[in-house]
Amino acid sequence: MEVEAEQRDVNNVMCQLVDPEGTTLGPPMYLPQNEDKLPYTFYISDQELVVPLESYLQKNKVSVEKVLTIVYQPQAIFRIRPVNRCSATITGHSEAVLSVAFSPDGKQLASGSGDTTVRLWDLNTQTPMLTCKG
Repeated sequence: MEVEAEQRDVNNVMCQLVDPEGTTLGPPMYLPQNEDKLPYTFYISDQELVVPLESYLQKNKVSVEKVLTIVYQPQAIFRIRPVNRCSATITGHSEAVLSVAFSPDGKQLASGSGDTTVRLWDLNTQTPMLTCKG
């Protein structure tokens, strides 16, 4: 139990909600720290809370005599660095390229085009190694 309490103290912060006059709004509670600054999604009864809580309470006639369980879940965020410039251009297809795939070692590239060809490229020399038609 002591280890569990220590982990709770590291990952959570004890908070006390008060109104503008300083009156406490219930007992203190632990809230998780948001170290990654991730936005959260909130759920009530397996439904995402997409309106203000007050609107949800009024619309669903939630009893103030029961504890309302709200599940929070961090949203996934993809951090992508923008491409600032084009580092190389390989010409060869006569129509738009529809898909590309790198070899596991990163030395070759396969490109598929609307011209019904697949080209295998040597990325060191930026020249085609093989062209498959059909």
